Amino acid sequence: MEHGHVHHEAAHGPHDAAGRVPFLLLGALVVHSFLEGSILVHTPEVGQMSQNFYAIVVGVALHHVPAAFALATLLRLRLGTFRRVWPWLLVFALASPVGIVISNYVVLSELLRGGFYAALLGLVAGNFLHVSTTILFETSPEHRLNWPKLGATMGGLLLALAVA
Repeated sequence: MEHGHVHHEAAHGPHDAAGRVPFLLLGALVVHSFLEGSILVHTPEVGQMSQNFYAIVVGVALHHVPAAFALATLLRLRLGTFRRVWPWLLVFALASPVGIVISNYVVLSELLRGGFYAALLGLVAGNFLHVSTTILFETSPEHRLNWPKLGATMGGLLLALAVA
């Protein structure tokens, strides 16, 4: 799902998957969302949320909109009705705010000591890089490199460097 398609075997399994929730996919999206929320913490120097906190929250929320649509579509195909889809979407939607609350109000002092926050930032940045490079380079079910997309990306990079 993260790179624009779902493998038939993964989506349906060896047996008919109608009526079943794809818990592995849902769990992966929830963990991803939770981790993204968990890096949004108080800045120790200021003692309050930074000026950019809400802009970053909006960015994370907008980042989750396409995933929510894709998840809702897959769940609707599996579960049959939107009434059965909403509880699972709510779990996904709450994961990032729960990450914010836990990191800011439960484990903030532990997180900011001993390099844990840096490790968490590295983990989240690695997730972003993995997902973005997978989306960029693997756009077909056969996992082949999309040369036109790579060419357009390199052209955009060169243009950005030329005007900077």
